[in-house]
Amino acid sequence: MFLVLPLLLLTVVPLSYSSDPIYILPIKDSSNWRYAINSTKPLSSLNEFPTAKQISGVNFNESAEKWITVTPHFAEKQLIAFLNARLQKRPLLTMTRPPSEEMTAIARIFLPGLVKQQFERIELGYYGQVSEDFVTAQVQNGNPSPELTLTGKWPATVKDLLKTYQENEGTPHHS
Repeated sequence: MFLVLPLLLLTVVPLSYSSDPIYILPIKDSSNWRYAINSTKPLSSLNEFPTAKQISGVNFNESAEKWITVTPHFAEKQLIAFLNARLQKRPLLTMTRPPSEEMTAIARIFLPGLVKQQFERIELGYYGQVSEDFVTAQVQNGNPSPELTLTGKWPATVKDLLKTYQENEGTPHHS
């Protein structure tokens, strides 16, 4: 009976500091994008995100209830800075939507903007050279993600990249 209370407190306290992923998707036939932070209270701007919270990952696949539309300029100048400041240590990155003009545009902005992050897990589709550059930079930064999954059609040169990644203690998968 006396042990239950401390365990309960350990379980309850972190919930107030829980983290949420951010979802980012293209708007079809538009240069604009939309994002959502899956918070208990949907946000209408980045300023509403609680200062005690961190973001657990960046997800370019899922959908959310309330979206905020942004321009590529806003994403590059403000959203990426917000993410780099608020991502938890070793966040997750999921970007496996099928290649499209809109997804390639997102990849060209977000992958270089997040390249200095050290991710716990990366799931990445091929969106051109920017995808290869991102994986290469993860190795060159000296601390590759323990788990890397590449999806879709990658060029044959990916074999050398995966070998280098594995030599640096990452676990690559190509599906």
